[in-house]
This record gives sequence, structure tokens and C-alpha cells, in this order.
Amino acid sequence: MAVATLIALVVLDARSHVLADVLLLKSGEKVQGRITNESEMGVTISAETPTGKTERMIPRAEISSLTRNEPLAPAKTPEPESSNPADRSSVSPDNKWEYQSDESVPKIVKAGTKEVALDLSDQPAGNGFSYATVMWAPDSKRFAFNYGQGRTHATSLYQLRNEKWVALNSPSEDKDIEKRADDIVADQLKAQGLSEKKLSKRGKYLRLIWWTVNVDRWVDSNTAIAYASLRQVAARRDAPGEMDDGYGTDLLFTLRFDSGGKWKIVKTHRLSDKEVEEHQ
Repeated sequence: MAVATLIALVVLDARSHVLADVLLLKSGEKVQGRITNESEMGVTISAETPTGKTERMIPRAEISSLTRNEPLAPAKTPEPESSNPADRSSVSPDNKWEYQSDESVPKIVKAGTKEVALDLSDQPAGNGFSYATVMWAPDSKRFAFNYGQGRTHATSLYQLRNEKWVALNSPSEDKDIEKRADDIVADQLKAQGLSEKKLSKRGKYLRLIWWTVNVDRWVDSNTAIAYASLRQVAARRDAPGEMDDGYGTDLLFTLRFDSGGKWKIVKTHRLSDKEVEEHQ
């Protein structure tokens, strides 16, 4: 009898640990699973599917309500040697240059030395270098410096000329890229019979959740893929914390460079929801 009671308690305890957390999205979709991470930008939920366990990051702007049936998964305790941010040094493909990460003064040095070839600390979008990365072109003649923090993440481009690194125009400051994203949000508002002007008349505005423009990868030495992601929500001016519908888009831009480093957009692709999940 005692053994049967103990087994029953164990079973009940096990069941209590598999209760699902529930996210109700503004689209009406219900997502069930276990919340593994939360941030200002979104919630990551893990769920079992017929093909195995999957994780999905859902922007907060798309979430209507959240019901938690168990505590947030505890963060893993880092090993002593990994208590500091990981070393993100990146050596160029030709082994001549090296990116040295630093929260204050990231830089490019001549590989194997301390000789600074380029100070990367003066960036147009501010600082935010803790998790900055460098994306080298295959021929080591160009690179993208992806950086940022909070709501804004940007990229800067550089090209090697006469053994000196010079800055190129940045996709993060490109008006065409910004306009493409803004136009999509305008269309989403229009589909609801709204506009920024109409929101303003209701005492609301579009609050920025995040704006990201990074170089995702190099296709070849003269072609790069830039990733742009915009998220905004309709918020009350007198109570910004009260938010309504979310708007945004995710885009890929193919950039083609000429010999002088000037680039142009040769292709634009809007990512589907599935492609966004795969990209993340």
C-alpha cells in the first residue's frame, strides 16, 4: 500500500513538471511548451513536435497573453573558465588581420601582433560592443562589423586600400533599406484602416521594439547579404507600457560591390514567418 502511494505521488509529481506554458498570440494562435528564455524583445519557448524538440522565439509585440505553469528554466551555471564573455577574435581568411573584441575599444590588428590597424570604437550607431562580430569577405579585402545593444543593432563596412582600412557606406544608414521596412509597416497599418496620423489622433504612436541591420554573410568577395529586422507596436502616449498590435518585417538585401567599395542593392527578399524562425 505504501509503495503504491509512493508511486502515485511520483506520477503526480512528474505530471506537475510537464504542464505546458501557454502563449496566446494576437493572431489567435496558441503556442504551448516550456518557456526557456525571456528578454525585452521576445520569449523563447521549447515544445515537443512529431519530429522532435524545437525552440521558437516569439517577439513580445506578437504576444497577447502569457500563462506560466512552471518556473522559468534556470540558467546554466557557467564554468569558471567561461565566466567572462567568450573570445570573439576573428582572423581574416588570409591570416594577415585579426579582430580583437573589447567592450570599449574593439579593433583590427595585424595578426600575431598588437599593432593596431583600425580602431572600431567610433561607430555611428553608438557603442554596444560586448557581442560585436566581424564578418570577413573571402578575399580578406573587406569586412563587416556587426554591433549594437538594446533596440538598435547596426553594421559598418570597411575595405582595404593600400594596406589601410577605410570605411564604406553603411547599410544601417541606407535610406532605401529603411524605407522598404517602413513601407511594409505602413501597408500593415493600412490593412487595418490605420496610419501613423490616425494613431496620433487616438493618442497613440508606433513604439520601436527593435531595428536591426547586420551583414548576415558573404556570398563571395564582392557580394554580401544584409539582414534587416523591424518591430514596432502601437502604444499610448500617456502610457507607453500599454501596447496594442505589433507590426514589422524581416528582409534580406543582396549587396553587390564594385572595385572601389561602392555597393548597390541587386535583390530584396521578404522572409516568411517560417524563414524568420529558421534564421533565428
